Amino acid sequence: MFYAFWFFFCAGWGYLLAGFGDSDAPPLGQLVASFPLVLLTCVVLFWLELRRLPPGQFAERPSLKLKPWNRPTGLLLFVGLTFVFASLWGVGIAVVAHMPGLLVALHFLSLGAGTLAAIFVCRHAFPSKFGA
Repeated sequence: MFYAFWFFFCAGWGYLLAGFGDSDAPPLGQLVASFPLVLLTCVVLFWLELRRLPPGQFAERPSLKLKPWNRPTGLLLFVGLTFVFASLWGVGIAVVAHMPGLLVALHFLSLGAGTLAAIFVCRHAFPSKFGA
């Protein structure tokens, strides 16, 4: 039931992203810079969460089976997937319906992709912090 709600939530959010006007769109420089900035920010925040784990306790490996409350990996994965899925809806709706919010949807896609990339960067940069 939760995932049905999540699906419709993301579709509605995508429609709202596609409906933003051209005046609300981020500048092209901000659109390009958002991916590396979000990637760096999420890597630092995820690293800080990994450092707070007690000795002998490991973070969950990234997996689609993780629930959002399996912190820190599950929460970050859920947020990243929500941003990506909603923004893909936004890009699709903006292209098909010729709505003006394409750049806004692409900006949110960049934010979500940076979040998901940060999980996998941390997974490979700090393998000793993740369980088997």
